Amino acid sequence: MSHKKTQWLAMGPVNVYFGFCGSEKAYRKSIKKMAVENPPEFIPCGAGAALHTLSDGGAPTLLMCLDVESVKKQYNRIQIDALIAHESAHVAQRCVDEMVAHDEKELFAYIVQHSFGFVANLVWCDK
Repeated sequence: MSHKKTQWLAMGPVNVYFGFCGSEKAYRKSIKKMAVENPPEFIPCGAGAALHTLSDGGAPTLLMCLDVESVKKQYNRIQIDALIAHESAHVAQRCVDEMVAHDEKELFAYIVQHSFGFVANLVWCDK
């Protein structure tokens, strides 16, 4: 699978946009399309991945950034999955902040499962 394009996931009942940028090229294209001024660095120095929250006053856009080709050369699958899970937890935290929930623990678990499954599939799918 090419990681040169941002992949988007509908977050179900949560009012956020979620995208996965598997390369800096995908990130730059998305930032340009969204007309973000002064965007954050793709992945900060020393980090394996990053989650950026962008908002223009409407529903926030969450961009999970992971340089797939680079991390596959540096880390094994368990380590990469751990990075994805870590960033997915941040996705869940941002979503919980955006949504009033009666059962926040279940909402959190649903969001982690949803975002982790989506990104892990993109990273490990060879199509």
